[in-house]
Amino acid sequence: MFRKNPWIIFILSYVILILIGAFLLFLPFSHYGKISFTDAVFTATSAVSVTGLTVLDTRKDFTRTGQIIILILIQIGGVGIMTFVIATAILLRRKLGIGIKEIMSEEYVGKLDDPRKIIKRVLIYTFSIEFFGFLFILLSLRGSNVESKVFTAIFHSISAFCNAGFSTFSEGLTGFKNNYWLLLSFSILIFLGGIGLITGEEIFERLIKRNKHLSLNAKISLSGSGILITIGTIFIFIGEIKRWNAGIFSLLINSFFQAVTPRTAGFNSMKISEISGLSAFIIWILMIIGTSSGSCGGGMKVNTIGTIFSYIKGRLSGFKDASIFGRTIGNGIVEKAISIFAFYITVLLSGTLLLLWIESENLAGTSIFPVIFEATSALGTVGLSFGITPNLSTGGKIVIILLMLIGKIGIYSFIFGFLMRKREEKHYTFPKEDILVG
Repeated sequence: MFRKNPWIIFILSYVILILIGAFLLFLPFSHYGKISFTDAVFTATSAVSVTGLTVLDTRKDFTRTGQIIILILIQIGGVGIMTFVIATAILLRRKLGIGIKEIMSEEYVGKLDDPRKIIKRVLIYTFSIEFFGFLFILLSLRGSNVESKVFTAIFHSISAFCNAGFSTFSEGLTGFKNNYWLLLSFSILIFLGGIGLITGEEIFERLIKRNKHLSLNAKISLSGSGILITIGTIFIFIGEIKRWNAGIFSLLINSFFQAVTPRTAGFNSMKISEISGLSAFIIWILMIIGTSSGSCGGGMKVNTIGTIFSYIKGRLSGFKDASIFGRTIGNGIVEKAISIFAFYITVLLSGTLLLLWIESENLAGTSIFPVIFEATSALGTVGLSFGITPNLSTGGKIVIILLMLIGKIGIYSFIFGFLMRKREEKHYTFPKEDILVG
């Protein structure tokens, strides 16, 4: 079964990693006081899926050992467990199976002609960015009343680049809203981790080899991310301008940061429960779209939305196929993007309905938006919340755990790779008949 369907191994590898992480976090040396195993599983899932939703306080409830375990889970989950599997196989001089190559080809946009070269570049890119991020964060913490600045800088550099959203600050980054250097450092790390590891590697090659052209995938990732961040910054700025007590420049920086982090890092310099309805709605949309394909983050992905947009644009412009940047996108990719969109919305609505049903008494008096916001944050592996996460029942936590796991694995991998792997290609069609739409 495993040889015929390597995606089962891919999914089980994350499940096993989560269970190992939960077991370690549940041990007495990892936490203070008593915690339930459900909360340990929830925290491990959130770390591996680089979500950042928490039912426990990372600083107050976990020891330094527990925080290190969470950090390791974030790093493995952020870069991708299959990356480490291939890296280990390479070190042990083992051959890569066809199944692993197929999965990695999906993860890295088909660029797996030389797996060793790709994995080496990805790891060098990851650890280099995280190292420089550590230095920038450490410098930005000078003069601040923060204990263990070195560990704090390491933790947040990895968490930000991997788009995890975990923080050793109990109130997130709300206490640093005027530390512009820190917010910009986080923003850069989140952006570089969210545009896709292959895209990031392409950018650095482009800077070194000025004659190298960016791929269509990289162009869609960069342009889409830039547009979303710009739109998000503008609307959040407008939504908060009457509420903000500091200066205009401070609001601009914080609006920019809050537009970057929903895709899908989950850090916040503004209290989500206190922001305007306009800002909350824009952040919700950004969480649904998420980061770029092949990145550390989740969401429906910029490339998915870009493909659907290019198809609509192409049809309106008179082209039969999807076209963008002077290139045509294959029909197979368009069909895949539309399928991901449909399944993503289906899973999101299903998760929201389950939460509303299970937590009908626990969240009595709470409007529907915080609940669908919570479900979106989990499925998009974001980590932003209106504060209802710690109040969820065991059933509600299980729903969030499943949404985070599906969000990390990916809708396409979970639905097509796992559930519909054995479907047969049909070589016939049914009679055609038109219907009314719109």
